Amino acid sequence: MKRKIKVHVADDHMILIEGIIAMLNTDKDIEVVGHSLTGKEVIEWFKTNEADILVLDINMPELDGIEVLKKFNKWILNGNFPDA
Repeated sequence: MKRKIKVHVADDHMILIEGIIAMLNTDKDIEVVGHSLTGKEVIEWFKTNEADILVLDINMPELDGIEVLKKFNKWILNGNFPDA
């Protein structure tokens, strides 16, 4: 059996998250495994969960998408997970 692609959706507008999830759920090979409303929530979620793809909004409260990506990049290069 083929492994599903795991997706996490991050945006500060729940209606947009719901729309993206609805669209992704039409594909049997994709599984939405989580969502976040802020950049900090994204960081916290990934500390204990995994996804193959992150759909990430750039403009979010607490920590924008660019800062989230910088933290992920630092984590990958240093081998330790960033603090939110």
